[in-house]
Amino acid sequence: MPVKARWEYHGIYYITSGVVTADEVSAAQRLAHSPPEGVRPQYQIIDARNTEKFDFDQMEIFNVSADDVTLGKKFPNFKIAFVTTLKNVEATFMDHLKISWSLNSDAEIRMFKTIDAAREWINLPFPKSDGDSDLTRGDTGTKLSLP
Repeated sequence: MPVKARWEYHGIYYITSGVVTADEVSAAQRLAHSPPEGVRPQYQIIDARNTEKFDFDQMEIFNVSADDVTLGKKFPNFKIAFVTTLKNVEATFMDHLKISWSLNSDAEIRMFKTIDAAREWINLPFPKSDGDSDLTRGDTGTKLSLP
């Protein structure tokens, strides 16, 4: 599965890989709208360092952006950190960012080259291990899954 997710103490960590479709992202985004009891999501990290491309048309980018705008309204001070180093993935994210801005998103959205930089910006505690993998560097070997 090209999108895996894990709840952390205060948010969601996603790992995407390969070619990711809008349907896969939409399924993953539904997780953010249904947090575990007692959790008020404050961020999502999208670790797209192993993603070849997001295979979205313009309407799909709009729909993903609108969903992120909804998260920003539902959860005040929500942050979205997107991590990649690939130019084509950055370009898709920039399209998403421009649409989010045009929709007056309340969420803070930023792009980073490293997990460390994203974590520093979010500035909240997170689990360092899931028992199998080191999570401090966004270990892609970690066992993440959608419910």
